[in-house]
Amino acid sequence: MVFKRFFEVGRLCLVNYGQNSGKLGLVIDIIDANRVIFGFESGERAVVPTKRLTLTPQVVTMPRGVRTAKLLKIADETKVFKQFHESKWGQRRVAAEKKRSLNDFEKFAAMVERRERAKLINRKVKELKQ
Repeated sequence: MVFKRFFEVGRLCLVNYGQNSGKLGLVIDIIDANRVIFGFESGERAVVPTKRLTLTPQVVTMPRGVRTAKLLKIADETKVFKQFHESKWGQRRVAAEKKRSLNDFEKFAAMVERRERAKLINRKVKELKQ
């Protein structure tokens, strides 16, 4: 298996564990093999273990150790966060969040709609088989 994504300065990552779980940001600097300085979408920074990050395909060209204002300017110019939100991965995250936020009645209504859709599909398939 050949790896295609590596930890590098400017790599867009998603935090997958901890208090910042679900947040996007860019790698600002690499401390060692296990930790990076990470700049979040909101502008805050943190030292994050690499095990808590999921690498995305997006990479931004930027210098090491860039300051917060410059980081936000670079991210704004390249529209890296917008690209991620428009990607399939970003759209799936939005859909999952929407599904998680449904109340009981909305979940029930969605279940009823799925059943109705399945019935219609099965009827059409039976008609086509005959």
